[in-house]
Amino acid sequence: MRVNENNTEKVMLGIPDIMRIMGIGRINAEEIMKLNNFPTKQVGRRILVHRDIFEAWLKGETEGYE
Repeated sequence: MRVNENNTEKVMLGIPDIMRIMGIGRINAEEIMKLNNFPTKQVGRRILVHRDIFEAWLKGETEGYE
């Protein structure tokens, strides 16, 4: 678990965060964020996903995110 200088985790993760966590490139991270029904939020040009949802998806605990 990584924390920022304020000792808090990011709540929302962007593509660079997904790349770092999974050890993958930008194209693969973008593909994950574009998966059917993957719950992302668009803020300007950024695509974000909630950390808890992403971690649950990584553990295979979500249904419908294929």
